[in-house]
Amino acid sequence: AVPAVLDFPLPATARDITVNGGSAKTTLTAEARLVDLTEVITSAGTHTVVIHYDLPDAVAEERGQLILTIDLLSGFAYPVEKTGFTVTLPGPPEKKASFTSTYLQESVESVMDYQVSGSTISCSVVTSLLDRETLTMRLAVSEAMFPQSVTKQWSVGKDDLCMYGVALLALVYWLLTMRCGPP
Repeated sequence: AVPAVLDFPLPATARDITVNGGSAKTTLTAEARLVDLTEVITSAGTHTVVIHYDLPDAVAEERGQLILTIDLLSGFAYPVEKTGFTVTLPGPPEKKASFTSTYLQESVESVMDYQVSGSTISCSVVTSLLDRETLTMRLAVSEAMFPQSVTKQWSVGKDDLCMYGVALLALVYWLLTMRCGPP
């Protein structure tokens, strides 16, 4: 029997979500964005579900290095017998991604088939994952791949000081000589 509620958790920041190529019904909670799969999975058995989504703001600076962090599995309520994912980057990755999970922690990489083809990282987990399992990918990326907005710090150079000084002198001169005195 199919459970009455069958929600697949994605990161809360996920957007442009589709399920099997069509629009997805989602609910936002404090921890995750839940994708309703009850319309896709209508009977018991084995099902293949393709979920596509974008993650804004997944790149952050840590110790001077840009790190792309993607929550691939966010605590699905049921065991997952087989899973795979594809991450498409704006360019080829320069380093190998690292993975962690709730139960297997860093050793999750030993049960994964990891491949890189151009700018696409594909991976499949070759063993079953337990219920409430999480899976996170971390990848060091370059500034060229993910340009970061730069906030210009205000600074005053010698040229700026000279210009401000001349403007101040002109204002003082105008106040002293060019204005008409009070009647």
